[in-house]
Amino acid sequence: MDISPIGSAASTAGAVRDRIVRLGWPAVVSGVAAIALVMDPARWLVETWRDPSYQSEGGFVALGIAALLAVSVASGPAQPDPRAVRVAWRLLLGTAAVRVVGHLLAVDTIGALALVVDLGALAVALGVDRRPFALRPLAVAGLGVLALPLENLLQRLLGHPLQLAAAAGAEAVLAPFRPDVVREGVLLLHPDVLLAVDLPCSGARGLLLLCGLALGFWCRRQVSLPRALLGAAAVVGGAFVANASRVIVLFEGARAGWPLHDEPWHTLLGCGVLAIGALPVFVVALRSTPRQPRWQRPFGVAKPSFSPGRLSPVLASTLVCAAALVAWTPARPLDVSEPVAGRRLPAAIGNRVGTPLPPSGQERLYYERYGGSLEKRVYGDGRDSHAVLLVRTGAPLRHLHGPDRCLIGAGHTVTRLGVRHGATPSIIYRSVAPDGSLWRVEASFVDDAGRSAASVSEVLWRWLDEPRAWSLVERIAPWSLCEADPERCSAFDAELFAALDLPSSISDRSLPDRSLPGPRS
Repeated sequence: MDISPIGSAASTAGAVRDRIVRLGWPAVVSGVAAIALVMDPARWLVETWRDPSYQSEGGFVALGIAALLAVSVASGPAQPDPRAVRVAWRLLLGTAAVRVVGHLLAVDTIGALALVVDLGALAVALGVDRRPFALRPLAVAGLGVLALPLENLLQRLLGHPLQLAAAAGAEAVLAPFRPDVVREGVLLLHPDVLLAVDLPCSGARGLLLLCGLALGFWCRRQVSLPRALLGAAAVVGGAFVANASRVIVLFEGARAGWPLHDEPWHTLLGCGVLAIGALPVFVVALRSTPRQPRWQRPFGVAKPSFSPGRLSPVLASTLVCAAALVAWTPARPLDVSEPVAGRRLPAAIGNRVGTPLPPSGQERLYYERYGGSLEKRVYGDGRDSHAVLLVRTGAPLRHLHGPDRCLIGAGHTVTRLGVRHGATPSIIYRSVAPDGSLWRVEASFVDDAGRSAASVSEVLWRWLDEPRAWSLVERIAPWSLCEADPERCSAFDAELFAALDLPSSISDRSLPDRSLPGPRS
């Protein structure tokens, strides 16, 4: 017997070669193409877990999913099913087409969504629905959606409707008891209280948490279609009730002078109403029977095991073509902004001369690729200085986001203080730089017709209603400057907005102290 390292390596290589021969070239080629297709979306997804600007906890969700799959696989062998591998490869073939679309449109989220289907395909191939600790592959894939930076995406797309829904629900409950309450969009107005349902309090996070809870139950419970619809209604209804209830309590607390906006009371209130919202989900889940392995059910006994056969050359060729398209076809995004003329930063504001700042290399490449325009200036008069950034675009979903994304990505610790409502609302942030310096950041969104928005989500819905070019006007000043002399900062804002031909960002509802914009949910 040859026990030398050379002989052992040759034996291993021979075993691998024999295994490849048994699988056939379509399986080998398909595997290589599948890895090539998965790598780029997987890299982007991992970056969202590591990049603080996304504020994503998807990595923990991914670890939880991996633990579930490991427990299922370790619980015992799966009853053989000759169809499982073929179904998994067909699912992968479908996601290949999705990835090609995502690559051509230059939208990373589309490719990442295809990973969710890949996760379902992996669950099918592992036979987790046929093991003693049985899982539902579709529910496992649903949990995979929560590994994406979904809260950020949900707030961008549905944040404004969720804000309106919470404010309207709170108004409907308060109206019989507080007839002097008036709602203006996301504002609840009362002679004693102005409460704003701000974007972070839109309920997006609560909705996602309840979705994760329901999907976790669904992994291990028998769920028919009617019960699945009932569970979905429980999630949506529970999230709505929780968020509307929190707005009501905050409103009444503001009237009574309770410190519900301070920690830890704000967080405790959020957890309490979320627990109430989760009750319908628990009721629906606990009334379902535990899930059993598919092969133990009376109607669904698997056929005896036999080899699944070799993969089709057509499938292998299709996967290779998809991988080649992704690798070599240049992206052609549709949401590219045409050149936007018009509004530009003035050369001077009052006695402050504006010094242009060049865009960074990354910014220059981004705007060359996706259109739009970026302009930055620093206005100073020897006593103080204000930095102003102006973004102009006809494709707001591609270009516009809150300044906190860039600041957090640059290592800042950012606190969103809320929205100062006026003719042109301003979103206010407190930002601590890595060197410890403290900054006040304000951002306003306005279109060329003079319509304004208090969030990117509101921008998108207004843009869908009437497409126009939008502008982001961002102002940065030392925190101590505006704290020591609020009127000086307010005067600069007024002069800047007048030079840009915009309505003032200052409102009678604003507080004299610019450090806080007012009570908010």
